[in-house]
Amino acid sequence: LSRPQRVADVTKDPDYLFSHAETHSELAVPIKVGGMVIGAINVEHRDYDAFDLEHQYALEALAAQAGIAIYNAQLYAGVQRQAAVLEALYGAGRAVTGSVDLNEILNRIAEQAAHLTGYKDDQTGFANIMLATGAKASYVASYPRQALAKIYETLGKEVDLNKGIGREGRIGIIGRVIKTGTPQLVNDVTQNADYLAAYQEIRSELAVPIKIGDEVIGAINVEHPKHYAFDQEHLQALEHLAMQATIAVRMAQLYEQERRQVAALETLHRAGRAVTSSLNLDEILSSIAEQASVLTNAAFSNIELLVGDELVFKAAYPPEHLAKLRKSVSSINIARDKQIGVIGRATRLGQSLRIDDVTQHPDYINYESSTHSQLAVPIKVGAQVIGVISVEDPNYRAFDAEDQRDLEALAAWAASAIQNARQYETLRRQSQHQAAVYTASKVISTELAIEQKKLLNLILEQAVERIKPTKGEGCCLGTIQLYNKFTNEIHIEGVYPLEAMKAKENGLGERRLLDRSAGKIGISGRTILEQKAQRVADVQSDADYLEFYPPTRAQLSVPLLEGDTILGVLSLESDQVDAFDEENEQALQALAELSIIAIQNPRQYQALENTKSQVAARTSLAWMGMASSIWRHTIANHATTIEDLVLLSLREMKKVSLPLDRPTAYLNAIKEMARKIREAPITAPLSVEEGAESVAINELLRERVKQLQQSEPFAS
Repeated sequence: LSRPQRVADVTKDPDYLFSHAETHSELAVPIKVGGMVIGAINVEHRDYDAFDLEHQYALEALAAQAGIAIYNAQLYAGVQRQAAVLEALYGAGRAVTGSVDLNEILNRIAEQAAHLTGYKDDQTGFANIMLATGAKASYVASYPRQALAKIYETLGKEVDLNKGIGREGRIGIIGRVIKTGTPQLVNDVTQNADYLAAYQEIRSELAVPIKIGDEVIGAINVEHPKHYAFDQEHLQALEHLAMQATIAVRMAQLYEQERRQVAALETLHRAGRAVTSSLNLDEILSSIAEQASVLTNAAFSNIELLVGDELVFKAAYPPEHLAKLRKSVSSINIARDKQIGVIGRATRLGQSLRIDDVTQHPDYINYESSTHSQLAVPIKVGAQVIGVISVEDPNYRAFDAEDQRDLEALAAWAASAIQNARQYETLRRQSQHQAAVYTASKVISTELAIEQKKLLNLILEQAVERIKPTKGEGCCLGTIQLYNKFTNEIHIEGVYPLEAMKAKENGLGERRLLDRSAGKIGISGRTILEQKAQRVADVQSDADYLEFYPPTRAQLSVPLLEGDTILGVLSLESDQVDAFDEENEQALQALAELSIIAIQNPRQYQALENTKSQVAARTSLAWMGMASSIWRHTIANHATTIEDLVLLSLREMKKVSLPLDRPTAYLNAIKEMARKIREAPITAPLSVEEGAESVAINELLRERVKQLQQSEPFAS
């Protein structure tokens, strides 16, 4: 009523509130400041009608003094509160300008919020700050600081503003502030449907939003164990502090953005140096994987390259993850596998994927159980995806749009590096293949007398050592098998390296019939029957495969064809699936052609040797015939001379009248012998011919010429 009340008998007043049994009369006057009632002074007495008008006037005078005193005290309290607000804002301002560590700044602002909403010994229970990203709000700071651990223990690190926490889906009073952008002053939290209890003793809560423009980025929250602990002045003071928090967050964001840009540029610079400083693909990919982890502050990173439809793990950081990935995940076939992982999905779509919670993604392959966030960026050459860079982290929403932009820039560097390294590797492989062909060709062209087996083994060695598969360290085995078309059989002519075949050495030279009705014919056998190259990605799935060397997983076989005639097959084997490509096949084909020459050369060489022997023999006979002709002519002349001399002797003897029967008989005998010599001359044997099986034409000529020079008529 804003006026004095004097009651003679309180027992008859309906408004009386019983407080003392002996009270019978009461006097109450209002305390006013200006025209506003701010309180009352009340006195009671055991006697009936104990107060009169003078008592009333005296009490009214006292009430006027009390009003002045209370007003002054309120003014002083207001000044002190304003001073506390200014001090808190000053402290918050110093925190904002004195540090670039956002967590430290927010913890200082939470401390100022606790001081700002309390007075003297009546401090709030605790204060905390949440920051929001999309529909997720995270607890980031508190006062006292240990309160944050209590919040994590009871409520978790974050709140999904769409789903809430627990069966009731509560988002908390502070969550409601972030979602609506309006302050919340709650005098009794037990009656609030949004309230989430970190401390059971809390009764009052005040929360105000932190905004940048119209965007709510978080909230400051204070809680107290008493009901009605906060008022509008506290709310206004907290809103002023929220402005300081906005400045702090914005400055920290700008600083962090600049720091990350500088770090990204430094990382990209290091990646560029890695690209230009090495042409070894494994070294380049390992360096880029490390830079990806540093660039995004990820727990680990990995790089996969696309081979056909298969994603193959090539690098990881820290490096020990690579072996674990290959063991637990192996590889991913994006065309065949049902679950292709986030990296497979990014590869198939040809676009980056940023996953805040991988446990909710249908493609995710669980490699590291602690992982919650993943960012996968395709590596492209033009529009073609050749691989993917992936980073993973245990924190939810660990990666943002800036991380994605940075990783996409790194992926562009990676694409350039991969292209350069592949071109270099192609040239290196071509050089190796050419060196193999050159080495084998040189031996074939200069060593005609070398036996076939040694020559084929040399070609086989060049094939194994020089032809590098697309996977693994190199070929694990090479074989040359020759084919007999008359028996339809093949046999192993050469194996390299021989030490890899210790268990099969006895198999060298063994013949195998190429008859499908009798069983498997092997990939080499199929190569011979079909007379075309066979490039088998996985021998375990080939119906014709015969296991010859247990580690073998892939095989490349090319036929040895001379025109339409099949001579055999040249094969390489690898311990990696799908290890051979078209370039390997072309190189092996070139060596196969040299193998054909190697097979033909010994035959042609032997034919040449036989021809040379025949030419030498015929030449010797020709020389001997010529020498014999000269010798016969000489003897014939001598025989004719003897005959002529005998005739002359007989004529002269007829002129003498003496008995000449006996000398005549002798001369006739000499004449007959000369005739026989002339008709059938005999060539005298040479000393070098005696006991010899071959003819040395030079020695024969020298001796024959010497004989002619020593005899008439050539002596002169």
